[in-house]
Amino acid sequence: MDDDLDGNEEGGGERSSSAGSSLSSPSHNNHDDRHNRRRHLLSIAALCLCAFTHAYLLISVFPYSGFLAMTLAPNVDTDTAGYYAGWISSSFMFGRAFGSYPWGRAADSYGRKAVLRTSLCLSGLATVWFGMSRSLKCALTARFVLGLSNGMPGAFKTLASELARGNAEREARGMGLIFSMWGVGFLLSPAVGGWLAEPLEQYPDAAWVRWAWLHPVLVRFPFLLPNLVGAMCCAVSWAGVTCLIEETLPPGIRRGLNHLWTSLAEGLRRIVGCSFLKSKQSISDEILDEGEVTNLLLKGDSTKRNNYEGTECSTREHVSDCLNDSTQSEQCTLTQQQESGNQAILFNENNDDDESSPASIASLWRRKQTRYHLTAYWLYSFVIICIDEAFPLFCMSKGGGLGISESTIGKVLSASGLLYAPLQYWIYSAIVHRWGVYPALKAGGLVSVLLVMVIPLSVPLNASTIIPSSAVPAGRLSTATFAFLSTTLATVRIFSMIFQSCITIATNATVPPSHRATANGLSMLGGSVAKGIGPAFAGWLVSYSLSSGVADPETGGSTLIFGGIGGLGVAISVYACTLGPARLDIQRVQE
Repeated sequence: MDDDLDGNEEGGGERSSSAGSSLSSPSHNNHDDRHNRRRHLLSIAALCLCAFTHAYLLISVFPYSGFLAMTLAPNVDTDTAGYYAGWISSSFMFGRAFGSYPWGRAADSYGRKAVLRTSLCLSGLATVWFGMSRSLKCALTARFVLGLSNGMPGAFKTLASELARGNAEREARGMGLIFSMWGVGFLLSPAVGGWLAEPLEQYPDAAWVRWAWLHPVLVRFPFLLPNLVGAMCCAVSWAGVTCLIEETLPPGIRRGLNHLWTSLAEGLRRIVGCSFLKSKQSISDEILDEGEVTNLLLKGDSTKRNNYEGTECSTREHVSDCLNDSTQSEQCTLTQQQESGNQAILFNENNDDDESSPASIASLWRRKQTRYHLTAYWLYSFVIICIDEAFPLFCMSKGGGLGISESTIGKVLSASGLLYAPLQYWIYSAIVHRWGVYPALKAGGLVSVLLVMVIPLSVPLNASTIIPSSAVPAGRLSTATFAFLSTTLATVRIFSMIFQSCITIATNATVPPSHRATANGLSMLGGSVAKGIGPAFAGWLVSYSLSSGVADPETGGSTLIFGGIGGLGVAISVYACTLGPARLDIQRVQE
């Protein structure tokens, strides 16, 4: 009897424990969900810091590039500085054009986090070098090296997709936040750069520029302060990446630093065809390590290979099981597809390229939809960078422009940033949720470039031709002109951010997850070339339009500048309107 009672009590305890477990399970799941959301939010915050830093390194030079050219190059005035300023800005993009694809390959080999940290360190050093340039040649070289060392955009775009773990809503919001911060950087960075450049010239009576330790430095390096801010942004972003972001490239695919020589040797062998480097590669491949695991995965049949996202096939035994047991691997693949039921991007399985093979420029370019999306992004990048370069040059020009100083240009950009910051994410989320990715992409492209064409109205507006009561002295902006320019620039940036965020989501959907970093590297390569040509073209267009006499010096020059850029943007946006999910399905993002 006692035994029966003990058994009943024991069984009752087990049932009670089981019931308690079932009751606590929802709470435990909710706790895990909150933890995952918090971890994802912190990771996105770190990526937002990287996006802002990248925008600052690229854009902060624009307000003072013309004044830097006049300081470093002889016989240059405000109307002819655009040519040299364009090359100073373009050198960054030409450097990034050479580095983008190798950085993307490195992110697919050594990890996205490692690429971000390395790039931030190198960029911080290069921007200080640029701020200490004493000749035009040195400035161009420093900006080129700064672009060459910048592998951030491809890495944080890839992480934005992979950190969402297949959740389409989370991916769209994360990408929106990152591009929003990128847009904030594009608007606030020129303000900071313009405010800190040549402080002895702009603020001769300020006490802080006369500090004993600072004054000699500012005399010798008048453009150092905005670049020191860039270095500090790199340091803060490096700390954020180190502490808040987890690596999304699985250990079974990630290569260690001991493979760095092998990768460099392989690349050099492909260039010069050295047989001894090939032999060294063969010897290195005999070592059984993580690289062999990768080779096993890549050599297996695509139906027998686990998708690397979320997989646990990182040990040697599990890899062998996955390769030898087709039933197990098919179940593994089916489970992953079920777990990503909320994923908004579904790949067409009739792809010409094998997902198991490493991505290359040729394999990515063979993908029809990838090619079309990349082309649209590259062309649009050219137009946007032309706007960013042409606007400060137009503002500083006294012959056909507004003739205002760096600090006033910075104030206009700061005001546009204040409008942009609270509105951009709300507008982006509303449009993408209501219309979907592709309609939002088309609307963003068309609205942003059409608004550029109204910027020349600021000249007669400031000269009191439109509103007689708003007349102001030369070199100053009226309140009406200030509000007009700030509102126009903020709206242009909001809709350009919508385009760039949507085109990134759509482009990521055209390639397998294991190829995304390389695809984003290729995207940055072409975008860098476009953004390298853009400032040089914009600088030439501004100088030609305002000083050649081909147009009326009062309003005709500015109309030629922004009418030409806007017309080109309209043509590119019409091309972007032809894009669609022909070989993939992008569903609407749900709340």
